[in-house]
Amino acid sequence: MGNFFTSSFFASVSEWIKYHFYQKKFSTILGLFLLVAWGISIAYFTHEINPHTIVFLLVITGVIILRICLRYPLFGLYFTSVFSSFFALPGRFFSIQSPVGILVEVFTAVLWLAALRKSAQYRTNNYSFWSSQATAMLIILMLYYLLEFFNPAMNNKVGWFFFFRKQISYLLFYFIAFSVLSSYRKVKLFLTFWLALTLVIAVYGIKQQWIGLAAFEKSWLLSDPVLMKLYFQAGFLRKFSFITDPASFGVLCSCFGLFSLVLAVRTQKLKVKYLLYLSVVIFFVATAYSGTRTCIIMIGAGLVSYCIMTINEKRTYLLFSLATLALALLLVMPSGDSPVLNRLQSVLKGSKEASVSVRNTNRHMIQPYIRSHPFGGGINTSGIEGQLYNAGHTLAGFPPDSGYMKILLEQGWIGLAIHLLFYFIILKDGINGFYNARMPAIKNIFIALTVSLFALIVGQYAQISISQYPVILFYYAALAVFIKLNDFESKNQSEVE
Repeated sequence: MGNFFTSSFFASVSEWIKYHFYQKKFSTILGLFLLVAWGISIAYFTHEINPHTIVFLLVITGVIILRICLRYPLFGLYFTSVFSSFFALPGRFFSIQSPVGILVEVFTAVLWLAALRKSAQYRTNNYSFWSSQATAMLIILMLYYLLEFFNPAMNNKVGWFFFFRKQISYLLFYFIAFSVLSSYRKVKLFLTFWLALTLVIAVYGIKQQWIGLAAFEKSWLLSDPVLMKLYFQAGFLRKFSFITDPASFGVLCSCFGLFSLVLAVRTQKLKVKYLLYLSVVIFFVATAYSGTRTCIIMIGAGLVSYCIMTINEKRTYLLFSLATLALALLLVMPSGDSPVLNRLQSVLKGSKEASVSVRNTNRHMIQPYIRSHPFGGGINTSGIEGQLYNAGHTLAGFPPDSGYMKILLEQGWIGLAIHLLFYFIILKDGINGFYNARMPAIKNIFIALTVSLFALIVGQYAQISISQYPVILFYYAALAVFIKLNDFESKNQSEVE
């Protein structure tokens, strides 16, 4: 049955499309009907520019792209990565709550079918994927999420459904990345593409700071006083670029700033080294403009982890000295009226702000509930999601303000323990890969990704740093890259492809 679905079904659909659209050039009854319907639809929707026109054109474009993704899953992997970075734009442009994010899940599902078909067609050996400890932990997490469906503390299952649907999408993306990144060259190009994509996002965030917001961004921001209060703090408007919010923007830039820095330190090609150092400056400047204080901790943790893993290398001492000097200068630098410097120095000087005291008070207050609920209060029962899906729940409206706290509240200490074990395995795979790799190129990618992922895991303590687009897709793609790099190392592919 599985072979029929992956081969005969797709072959029949492909032949049907080829006959009507390629061979007959729409010269069939069905083709003529589609052309007439297409013409009437275009005439109806495009007589004036309005949201319906945009939606219509997006639907047409989406269908075409889905068809391309089915045929070329590698293109689909790139497109989904780009789309996850820009999907917030339509909602800002029209100042509406846009459900465009669900299209990321649609594209992922289509890509999974294409990757499954490709895997069956070429009889790809997926043993390393299924034997990976990271894959095993992801399956355990999915089973635990299924168990959470029966959590008696949860009033409503709708929030659980939306959460679980996203987790399935992430798991599928993980398999897709493993399936289509079939050579060292493809992995290298994919990571270079992500670096370039994030660089564009960072540059636009800097543009927002230096030149100002676009007209539609100002209108969108001013239309919601609550949103404006969150973005405008202490006389400073936190920049967000194309991403959903300033925090996600800062986390993304700091993550790739570390990724670029590690590669810049370790690469031997001067031209590439200088370009990477320039990227580091852009990423860290954009991080500062996001106003996300967590990113300072992430960058510091990432640098410390790199220095520990490479403590026997001379260049590590130089990097550590320069990083320490930069932090010292940042500490003693007169901030004046600069809200950006004031915000950064508040972290380095350990300033106790009101928000920190509120967080500590909230965490102390909720401890009895955590101790009495080993499985938590249920998925999407805390924070804004709790008010939306589980109104009246004890945790509804309670601000977790941390990825770990959110897991602890909703999934209990058992769920938190599983997540921590998963993070441990991820870092173990990265560290082992770095020390065991013989090829310098693979060794460099291993440590750059490991440092970046460690920074994200540390960032989870202060905020929800991993589960937002597009960071979450890079996160799962990186896990797949770990497996592929080990395969390439064992087959010595990096030197021949």
